[in-house]
Amino acid sequence: KKAEKAEEEDYDDIGFDFEGLDEANKLFESFVQREVIDKAADALQKRKRRVEATLKAPPFIRTVDKLSFCVGVLYLMITEGLLLAAPSSMHRWYVWSIVPLLLLRFRSYHAAKFHYFMLDFCYFAQAMLLFYLALYPQSRILFQLVFCFSNGPLAWGIVAWNNSLVFHDLDKMTSCAIHIMPAIVTFCLRWYPEAGLGGVCATEACEISLLEAVVHPICFYVFWQVTYIAKTEFIDKAKLEGDQDLVTSLRWMTERRPHPIYRAVERHQYRFRFGPFLIRHPSSLLMGVQLVYTVLTMLPIKFMYESYRAHALMLVFFMLVAIWNGANYYFDVFSKNYTKRVEQLMQAAGLKQASSAALGRWPQAAPPAYWPPPRRATAVQFMFLSA
Repeated sequence: KKAEKAEEEDYDDIGFDFEGLDEANKLFESFVQREVIDKAADALQKRKRRVEATLKAPPFIRTVDKLSFCVGVLYLMITEGLLLAAPSSMHRWYVWSIVPLLLLRFRSYHAAKFHYFMLDFCYFAQAMLLFYLALYPQSRILFQLVFCFSNGPLAWGIVAWNNSLVFHDLDKMTSCAIHIMPAIVTFCLRWYPEAGLGGVCATEACEISLLEAVVHPICFYVFWQVTYIAKTEFIDKAKLEGDQDLVTSLRWMTERRPHPIYRAVERHQYRFRFGPFLIRHPSSLLMGVQLVYTVLTMLPIKFMYESYRAHALMLVFFMLVAIWNGANYYFDVFSKNYTKRVEQLMQAAGLKQASSAALGRWPQAAPPAYWPPPRRATAVQFMFLSA
């Protein structure tokens, strides 16, 4: 005990702080931990950048586009096979395919701040068709409504919005599916009724009056329009004003890519009475144009509902428009933009090899024996082969 006491006195004379040593040890341990965490974070960031560079590299981009092209062609082949061999099963194929496509679209649109587009009427019509198929397949009134929506404003949207059958582009294929698949489904339900689904037109002659073909659908359309305006102009007004990157149909048609009708009204607004009002309140102009468009596209519904040939010819017309738009895209837009996009990706990745070699083209210095290349197919030939 005397020795321990003497040792403590000696340490007291030296003034050594054991508590400070413990704190120093703790600080050193925390420093080491931070160093380890920082090094691990740096390694993860480097790995992430390498993966992103790999995903953005031209060979990977081209492989993804090729796979998307194969999936798009396969989707069209399955739809055609069911239409010809098992039309009573078309509604099942529609449900199994459209739900994943809508989920993928919401994910991509939400990331790009385009998700307010999914409040548009075409998605409302999809919801009504899914609601009819899942819960009330025996309802004659609901079937008439979804028939009018699917073969009226929804199908004519292919013409109005220049939907194109571009197999490698998921967004364009989704747009085509949204606008044409409900028309195909209602075509099969109308002319090839299945007893298990309800068979609205299986036991009696299916007819539709002008009141049922025009007035009833317009009432539901007005209901959607009112709820849409309430959502975008009142409920989410502060949110939309606070984030100008959020895109709605109104912003798209007046700011991002002004619609020709809006540009014409803006240019000649002082020539008629309500021009300045419509420019100050573009939502009124949008509602008016959409209402006129909806009414006009509802007019042929009675003939399509009561005539197999009229309905089939209209579907062929809509498909030909989508094929023609796809042909224009591939020959006029894709051939230039795709080459430019891959070259930009190569430059961003720091690749030094010639872009022509990476794109699978012949270098200009050593053309093949059969140069120049054969004359490319015309858009009409492409449309014929696609059909």
